[in-house]
Amino acid sequence: MVAYNQDTGVFMSDMFRDARLFDAGLTRRQLLQRSLFVAGSAAAAGLTMRGSAALGAPRGDVGVLDFTMQAAPTSYPLLPGQRTGMWRYRAALNKGRETWLTRGPAYFGPTIKVPQGTQVICRMRNALTEPHIIHWHGLEVPASADGHPKDAVGPGGEYTYKFVADTRPGTYWYHPHTDMRTGVQAYMGLAGLFIVTDPNDPNDTGKGLPGPTRDLPLVLQDKLFNTSSNALIFADPSNTFGMLGNRILVNGKPEATFTVDGATHRLRILNGSNARIYKLAWSDGSPITVIASDGGLLGAIITRPYLMVAPGERYEILADFRTQPAGASVTLRSLAFNAVIPGNSSLTNGAAFDVCRFDISAPGPQTPGPEHVQLPALTMHNPANASGLVHPVTLGYVTGIPNCAPCWAINGRIYSMNDVHPSDVFKAGRLDTIELTNPISGPNMPHPRHWHGAHFQI
Repeated sequence: MVAYNQDTGVFMSDMFRDARLFDAGLTRRQLLQRSLFVAGSAAAAGLTMRGSAALGAPRGDVGVLDFTMQAAPTSYPLLPGQRTGMWRYRAALNKGRETWLTRGPAYFGPTIKVPQGTQVICRMRNALTEPHIIHWHGLEVPASADGHPKDAVGPGGEYTYKFVADTRPGTYWYHPHTDMRTGVQAYMGLAGLFIVTDPNDPNDTGKGLPGPTRDLPLVLQDKLFNTSSNALIFADPSNTFGMLGNRILVNGKPEATFTVDGATHRLRILNGSNARIYKLAWSDGSPITVIASDGGLLGAIITRPYLMVAPGERYEILADFRTQPAGASVTLRSLAFNAVIPGNSSLTNGAAFDVCRFDISAPGPQTPGPEHVQLPALTMHNPANASGLVHPVTLGYVTGIPNCAPCWAINGRIYSMNDVHPSDVFKAGRLDTIELTNPISGPNMPHPRHWHGAHFQI
C-alpha cells in the first residue's frame, strides 16, 4: 500500500556544465580557453579524483537507500490565482532512513541526502506522455546509471538505477536528460537536490560550519507565465540560445523572503535556470564567502565581491548575519553585467535584479563565524605533472548537416546517440589534460560544461 502526500511530494510505503563563467573583463579567449585535468575512464566518462576516497572500487558500506520515483504531471500554486500546470518527481521510500529522502523545496523533487558510500537504488517510473530519463548531475556513477539519452523510457516505462554514492561530499542535483527534451522537462519542474555528506561528520559541524537548522538550499530559476492563466511558457524549444523567463523564483517562490536569525548560515546555491547567468552580490556590500563549488568543499575559504553562477552550477556560501540587528534585511542581488547574448526577454540576461531577501528576526546565538571554519585539505594538480594525454576540445557551430542546420558541435562533430569517437576514449586511472576552447568565431555564447562521471580541476 502506498499513500501520497500532496504537500510534501513524498510517498510513504510498506526516484547543464562545470566550467567557470566570468564577467566580461578579459577577452573571451582568455576567459573560456582553460585547461582541465581529469582522471580518465573508458568511453569518456572518467575515474574520478576522489578527494578523501581512494581510486578504486566504491565502498558501498554505509547503508542502502531504495526508493521508487515517478515523473508525472501535477499543478502548483506559483502565483496568485490559478494553479500552474507542472511536472514533478514524487518518491516512495522502500528501504533506508527517512532522513535520506525528504521533501524538496516547493515543486522540486525530494531532496536526497545520504552519507558518502551509500548504495542507491532508484526505480524510476515515467508517467509523462513522452520519453524520460534522469541524470544525476555531478555524481560519479557507472554509465548504466548516468541517465544517458539512449536509456530513456517511453510513457509507462520504468528504469532502475543502481550505484554507490561514493562521490566527494558536496551539493549535486538530478534532472532529466532526454534527447532534445532536457531543457523543457527541467523547466516544467523536474529537478531535485542530491547532497552527499561526510559519513564521519554528516553536518560538517566538526569543520566549524553551521548546523542543519542553518543549512539552506537556494534553487534559482526564471520562468515565463501566461498572464491570464498562470501557465508556464517555454518559448521556442528549438532556440539554441536557451529560454529566459521574466520572473525570478527562489525555491519555487517569486519575490522570495527568508526569515533567519543573526547567525552564520550555509547557503547551497543551485542555478536551475535554463540559460540565465547570475552575478550574485550582497546589498550591503559584504563579500561573497565561498566554501564549496561543483565538486564539494574547497581547500580554503575564498571571498569575492560577487559570484558568477551559470546554469547547472552549484556553490556553497556562508552568509554572516551576526552583525545585523533584529529587524534588518539583507538582499541577495544579481548585478548588471555584459552577458554577450542578452536574450529575448523583458528581463534580459545581464540585467540587474533582486534575487531574494533575508529578514533578521532576532539576534543569533554565540555561534562561530567564517573565521573559525576549517576546510579539509584539497590536492590541486599541476599540468606539468599530468602523465596522461592532452585532449583538445573545441566548441563550434557547423552547417550543411541534414536535418541539423546549423548545429552546435564539439571538435566539429555533432551529438551521436550510440557512437564514441576514438579521441573521446580515456584510459582509466590516468590523469589527463583537456584543453577547452570556446572560439570567438560564430555565435558569441558563454557555455558552462561538465564531464559525466568525473570531477575535474581548472
